[in-house]
Amino acid sequence: MTEPVDLRKVSIFERHNVLFDQIMKLKAGESFIFINDHEPRPLYPELAKRGFQYQTKKEAEDKWVVTVKKGK
Repeated sequence: MTEPVDLRKVSIFERHNVLFDQIMKLKAGESFIFINDHEPRPLYPELAKRGFQYQTKKEAEDKWVVTVKKGK
């Protein structure tokens, strides 16, 4: 697992690309953590459809930590 990527520092127009560039590199069983300024609810169905599991934790009003894991 690499260091978490803080998407709050990335343009809102680039976040999806940055996120999927990282998670599509994952091998089975590997995880990726990103930080967002809101809960990324619209992302969940897309992750599930692609075979990823996720866990989200709200740490502050503007800090959501999401762990994405590639299934086996």
